[in-house]
Amino acid sequence: MLKSLMDARSQFRGQKVKVDQGGFDNSNLPEGIYTGKIVQSKIEDVKRDEVMRPAWTRRIAIVGGDCDGRSVFPFKPLLDDASGLTQSAKDLRAILGDVVPGKVLANNEFELDLDKFMVQIEDLASRCTGEMVEIRVKNNKKLKDDGTPWQNIYINRGLGADAKGVEKNQTQAGTVAKPRRVVKK
Repeated sequence: MLKSLMDARSQFRGQKVKVDQGGFDNSNLPEGIYTGKIVQSKIEDVKRDEVMRPAWTRRIAIVGGDCDGRSVFPFKPLLDDASGLTQSAKDLRAILGDVVPGKVLANNEFELDLDKFMVQIEDLASRCTGEMVEIRVKNNKKLKDDGTPWQNIYINRGLGADAKGVEKNQTQAGTVAKPRRVVKK
């Protein structure tokens, strides 16, 4: 046994403590707008229709408010499908800015270069970890087995420089002073 661990053990001989048996809170969040921090963002294989397919997986921790510390998991867009790639590009542009390969056309549409994007997506996804974002939580009409609605998580925007105001709880022009939640009545 490690000597420092043995030394620490001596102070706990014969002691017993209670361990909280609480589990993961997987209940729905109230619909609304939240501030969150992307704590995990990576490309990995996920099972869809019994087949393993590449997808962008994310976990976002809510920062502030009644739901502080709760996690949400946006839908995992598939990266072997053009619609999944375009959804990923849209979210990456919202979070990181103009880093996605492509160009803005005359009609203000964004033309995504799929081949170049697929080369860069792993790096871009990993760069999202630690970024602060504004998200919208909205209930879906479809219900889970327990009767509660599935929830859709939309990334409205990356907070970029505004994140400093959220982290320090400061009020300045152009910053978000406190996370907010808007609940429908």
